Amino acid sequence: MRKLIGLLSLVCAFSCQEPLVDSLPRYMREQGRHSQVVPGDTSARPVPGTDPSLPEYVPTVYATALHFRDSVNWRLDSLGAADVLFFKDGELVQRVPVPSPPDPERHRIWHGQLWTDYTDGNETVLLCNGTERFRYQGEEQLRGFLIVDGDVHTLGQSPGNGGFSYRINGKTVFSRDKGSVLGNPSSGAWEGGALYRDGEEIYYSCRIGRDYHVMQGGQTFRIIPAGSSDALYDLRVRGGHLWRAEKHAGTLVLLCDDRVASLSFSATDLLSCQLVPSGDQAVILGKGRMGGGWFSFWMAPFDTGIPITKGMGRSAQSELCYRDPNIFFADVNADGFLHQLLLDGVDVGIPTNTFSCPLPLALYPAKGHYAAALTRNGEGPHLLLYDGKTVPLSFNGYFTSVIIE
Repeated sequence: MRKLIGLLSLVCAFSCQEPLVDSLPRYMREQGRHSQVVPGDTSARPVPGTDPSLPEYVPTVYATALHFRDSVNWRLDSLGAADVLFFKDGELVQRVPVPSPPDPERHRIWHGQLWTDYTDGNETVLLCNGTERFRYQGEEQLRGFLIVDGDVHTLGQSPGNGGFSYRINGKTVFSRDKGSVLGNPSSGAWEGGALYRDGEEIYYSCRIGRDYHVMQGGQTFRIIPAGSSDALYDLRVRGGHLWRAEKHAGTLVLLCDDRVASLSFSATDLLSCQLVPSGDQAVILGKGRMGGGWFSFWMAPFDTGIPITKGMGRSAQSELCYRDPNIFFADVNADGFLHQLLLDGVDVGIPTNTFSCPLPLALYPAKGHYAAALTRNGEGPHLLLYDGKTVPLSFNGYFTSVIIE
């Protein structure tokens, strides 16, 4: 049986397909009327720092999923034609066909709209709510996506280290025939994936030859020469400073410009490591082995340099999702099933070992609220969970992401 984690690692070339002819059953079109309260969680979380003189912040929850023809057993074969389903507060609002094989990294939510892309091997095409916005020559996988003042900024990687391009509305701003982008759209911590903003500027990082380049739009902002560290895991600009996660003498370190803070953790025990935003700083979010088990950790802001261990998991598939100031921890068993979900250390109350979710994109804490998109492993509806409520959703497929806006 294909596990959900395996589904999310597909990186394939697409070919354009005809729209699906089957339609969603009536129960799929009437999902919003089945809301209920999760046992043991009787109230929504308050919004920290809410000004009582201002209107109450009411979150909108968006989720995406891949839906296959009703005759397809997607757990055994998930490579056929599919639709992207787009939900708003549990209601289906968009259904967009995508080519085969479907790729969870080729669709995304941006400010209440569904953006999808595909390639036929010659061109890359970008669509908004199913309507084409632009296309350009070349086969690319979008590693970064931002919309700024109505302009669509993309950072595309060509297959197999075949180069990359930074574009605005499909027009090339900067490109290289060889090189690779750092970062990916599935981390969830940065709104635009590998493409991000600091102040009014847009940044991204790439490897060209043996050196690492931090780019500001189409211009080089900083070059990190080869040999500066034993290994470089991530680098980002935050608060006007260059932050780096590296290995020095076998130890994981966090750098802010030329200042170094050592994390008392052997890099040989490291499974994954990235930088995530925290206020105007960046912190390390990583996962490694401790005492034969797996755990996720994050590093406090640079001025303290104190490592804090969070969420000892049951397997290496366990994940910690950090979105300042909230921490969502998913404890996943060896079979890939969720054992427990903890928001800031508090159990949100899901049935044990019943659901899976693409991590970390299916978890989203924001402004004291939270959302999770859970795919059922057996018979029965999937669940969209937010602020202590659940909305059961029945479709032949699996969730791919959830956000709160």
